[in-house]
Amino acid sequence: MATEFRHLVLEVEDVQRSIHFYRDIVGLRLTAQEERERHHIAVLSLGDFELMLLQQPQTEEYGLGRRGGGMLLQFQVQGVEGLYKTFRENGVTIACDLGTSSWGERAFVGVDPDGYRLMLAEPVSGIGR
Repeated sequence: MATEFRHLVLEVEDVQRSIHFYRDIVGLRLTAQEERERHHIAVLSLGDFELMLLQQPQTEEYGLGRRGGGMLLQFQVQGVEGLYKTFRENGVTIACDLGTSSWGERAFVGVDPDGYRLMLAEPVSGIGR
């Protein structure tokens, strides 16, 4: 049986703010949005991958713990230089400036509105690999 990782859920404080970040800054496509019983849900996609943003009441019953935590989400992108510029122009916190790794990626790490760290990386030909 093959296992695939194609869906990730992030608990967020403000689903509209996070939609703006992931759609307008990162470049994912908004595919669904709904509100049900004080839960706000949005689904964004990047190819076959889906990112669900979940805003829910912060109670013992629903709370999923501290947002952001130690998680680092990595996206393989094209045009990392342009994305870095877009992040900076939109006042997104940059946790690690744009640079080139010894293993062959040009990347930077930005922080989303809920504290999740995103590494946006683009392969660089002729390095590493």
